[in-house]
Amino acid sequence: MRSYSALLLLLIAACATTGQDPVKLLAPGQWVEAKGKFELGQAVVTELGSIERNADDKPDKVELTGEVTFASASEIQVAGVSFLIEAETEYENAEKQKILPFIAKVSDWVRVKARQKGDRHFARSIRQSEARGSFRLVGELRALNLAENELDIGGVRMAKRADEAMVMGNKRSDDDPLSQFLADDVKGVPFTIKVSESLRLGGQGTVSPEWNDDFGLDNNAQKDRMKSTYGGKLDALWLIDNAGTYGMFEVAFGRADTTRESSKTDAFTYTEQLEISRALISARLQDNLQLIVGRQDFSEKRRWLYDELLDGLRLIDSLGAVELELGVAKGRGVAAENNGTEDTTLLEANARWAVGKNWTLGAYVLKRFDTTIEDHEPLLYGLRSLDQPRLGVGHWLELGGASGHSTFLTDPNNSNSTRFEADLLGFAFDIGASYSFDAPLRPFLAAGYAIGTGAGINAEKQGYRQSGYNDNNGKVGGVTSIRYYGELLRPELSNIGIATLAGTIRPTADSSITLLFHNFIQDTPTTYSPINALSATTNGVLPDLGYEIDLVLGYRPRPGMSIELSASRFVPGNAFEKQDPANKLEFTLRVGF
Repeated sequence: MRSYSALLLLLIAACATTGQDPVKLLAPGQWVEAKGKFELGQAVVTELGSIERNADDKPDKVELTGEVTFASASEIQVAGVSFLIEAETEYENAEKQKILPFIAKVSDWVRVKARQKGDRHFARSIRQSEARGSFRLVGELRALNLAENELDIGGVRMAKRADEAMVMGNKRSDDDPLSQFLADDVKGVPFTIKVSESLRLGGQGTVSPEWNDDFGLDNNAQKDRMKSTYGGKLDALWLIDNAGTYGMFEVAFGRADTTRESSKTDAFTYTEQLEISRALISARLQDNLQLIVGRQDFSEKRRWLYDELLDGLRLIDSLGAVELELGVAKGRGVAAENNGTEDTTLLEANARWAVGKNWTLGAYVLKRFDTTIEDHEPLLYGLRSLDQPRLGVGHWLELGGASGHSTFLTDPNNSNSTRFEADLLGFAFDIGASYSFDAPLRPFLAAGYAIGTGAGINAEKQGYRQSGYNDNNGKVGGVTSIRYYGELLRPELSNIGIATLAGTIRPTADSSITLLFHNFIQDTPTTYSPINALSATTNGVLPDLGYEIDLVLGYRPRPGMSIELSASRFVPGNAFEKQDPANKLEFTLRVGF
C-alpha cells in the first residue's frame, strides 16, 4: 500500500485554512440555546444548538442572560431585548437569594426569565450575574429565516451570523449516528463545503505523537516506544429531505510509524490505512421511527457498553421521553483494514428514559458472537443512570451482569502461552458523583468506584467481561474526552477494582485542565487479567496493581478543531514482579473542515 503522508499534509493545510460553516440540524418546536455577541451595535447569534426540554418549558417561556442596555423601574433591556417589569417580578442576587427590587445599571449583567403575553415579554425574575463572553438565550425555536439570517426564539427575534449554516430538519435522537457524529470532538467534522442545499462535504486531519516509557515496568529492558500517527478522512453528507432522512459516506486513510528502543532490525515499523469507515442511510419511517442501515457508529455517551464502527442496522423508536432501540451488526469486513471486529456479530436492545433535562435512565441487553480464536461471546445485561448537569450535583451509575463464555491466555504478554476457555458469570458496577461549581474557572470535582468481578484460574466461572466493543471514554468536566479508567493502563473492567478522583478547571470556555488519580486492585489475584496496555504480567499472588496519575489539557479553539495533551505516570503495586514506574506522553491535534 502506498504512503499517504503527502496527501495528509495537504489535507491538514486545507483544514487549517478552510472557512467555518458547520452543519447544525434544527427544527421549529425544538428547545434551543443560542449564544452570541454584539457586532456593530446589534446582538448577533453565533452559536445555536438544541438542548433537552423540561416538562415546564412552555412555548411562551424564554430566558436571557446578557448585558443590560437600558433599565428603569418599569422596563429592562438585555442585549437589546425589552422586558416589562411587573409588581410580581422577583429579584435575586448572584447567589440565587431573593433580594429587594433594584434598577440595574447599564453594562451590568443579569439573567431574566420571562413569559410572552401578546407581543410583549414580561419579566418573572431578574437575577444578578457575572459578566460572560457572550449572551445566552434559551427558549423554543419558532422560526429560522435562512434568507434573512434571522431567527425567532420564544418570540425574541435576533440576527444570526451569515456564515453559520443551520440546516432545518426534524429532531433526531441523541443516539442517531449523525447527531453523535456532529457532537463528537474526536470523530466529528463540521461539513463546511456546501455543494448544494442538500449536499455537504468535509473532512479531518489528525496528528498524534505518543511516547511510552517502561511499559514493561523494567527500567533495564530496552522496550520504550515512540509512535506517531497521521490520519485523515473525507466525508460527504446528503440531507435527502427535511423529515430526517440522510446519507453519509466517509473514507479514512493514514499511517502509524513506531520506533522501539531495540537493537533489532525491526526496531522501526509502520502500518498504513485506507478504508471506507462510514457508509450509511438513515430513513425516517414515521415521525418517531428511524431506521439506520450501513457502516455506522454503535456508540453511547460513556462508551462503557460499546463504541465501534460496525456494519449493521438499528431501529430507533422515540415515544416522548422514552426511546427504544434494536440493533444487529457484523464487524467491518468489506473495504476495511484488519480490525478486531471481523468475524464477530452483535445483537443489542436498549431502552432509555429521559427523566429530566440532563438525567437519563436506561436498560440494555447485548449478545456478542465470535468465530475468531478469541471466542469472546458474552451475554451482557444491565441498568444505567446518567445525570450530567452544567452546574450542581451529577452522577453516573452502571449495574451490569455477564454470562456466556470467553477465551483466556494464562500469560497475556506471551503469544505462546496456554489458552483456556471458560464460562462467564459475574457482575460489574461503576458508580460516581460529581459537582460543578458556579464560580470562576468553573471547578468540577468527581469521585467514583468501579469493579468487574474475576476468579482464579481453576474456577469454573470466570467473572465479568466487557463487550470487546467498549472504549471507556467520556468527558470529565472538560472540553475533551478522557479514558476515565486511566490514560496509560487503560484496563478492561474485568477482575479489577478502580477508585478514581478527578478535578477539572476551565481557564476559558474553550479550554480545560483535568487531573485524575486512579488506584487499581485485582478482585482475584491472577496472571491473566485484567486486559491492559502494559507489557508486564501480574504474579497471581498479590492483588495490588498500583496507582496512576493523569494530567489532561484540552483546547477547542473553534468547531471541528481540538488540541489535547496528556501526561500519565503509573506506579506498580506488589501484584507485579517488576516495580519501575511507567510513563506516557501523548499529543493530539485534530483539524476539521
